[in-house]
Amino acid sequence: PTDVFIKHVQYNEKSKTIFLGTDSKGIYILKKNSVESLKTISPNTGNRVSYYSQVELANGNVLTNEGHVVGKNRITSSPLPVADLFTVHVFRDGDSILWYTASYNPLNYYCLHKYNYKTGVRTVFPKARTSEASLTRAENHLYVIDTSGIRMLIGDSLILIDNRIKVGNGTAVNDVKELQPGILTIAGCRGIFRFNIRTKQLDTLFSTGEYCVRSTWRYKDYLFFGTYGKGLFVYAHGKVSPLPLDKNKYLLFTHCFM
Repeated sequence: PTDVFIKHVQYNEKSKTIFLGTDSKGIYILKKNSVESLKTISPNTGNRVSYYSQVELANGNVLTNEGHVVGKNRITSSPLPVADLFTVHVFRDGDSILWYTASYNPLNYYCLHKYNYKTGVRTVFPKARTSEASLTRAENHLYVIDTSGIRMLIGDSLILIDNRIKVGNGTAVNDVKELQPGILTIAGCRGIFRFNIRTKQLDTLFSTGEYCVRSTWRYKDYLFFGTYGKGLFVYAHGKVSPLPLDKNKYLLFTHCFM
């Protein structure tokens, strides 16, 4: 820093952090950048370079829903788990299965796809038609939340369980998690809902009426969620609490958690 009188310097080996104490300008903290941006090598002006969903490849590169492979490793990871473009949601099921929705070329509509990492086999479910779907596993079944409501995969077809949560008119479903055994939390532009698979009870956990809930992250007994315009929150023990924003208030629009 310029125009300061540095009075004290301390270095923390474990966190690789330098602390600078100044005479009248406060404390400066220097850390190595821990977030690195990965982009396509030569992006075409007609292609998107921002992505909604992505899949980590075995060599450390990332396959995006636009079909771009980004990363530092120039060696191609073969075969790719997804052969074509896919939609904004993917779901890694255990250590070997990847679920996603993509176009089914022979009939030109979107449906459910599965890729097995262990066998390299890709399976298409033409009867399980769905597009912008959020996916999760609960009670040993795959659940799909989309324009039809809450559906469950049985065999090769999706069976409707509940249609009270629908997509349309700005009420998109953006994320779903199993909060507790048999309990789903469904986040979207109408808020966050809790759905009991066994009893079919549907409760509203959070709703502002005007701000979409974009994504959720479960940590132990806590459910963190971010909104588009209202900030980020945590739900625990039946109570929703707001979390502090950064000084620039960028976190008013919290897209995701890592």
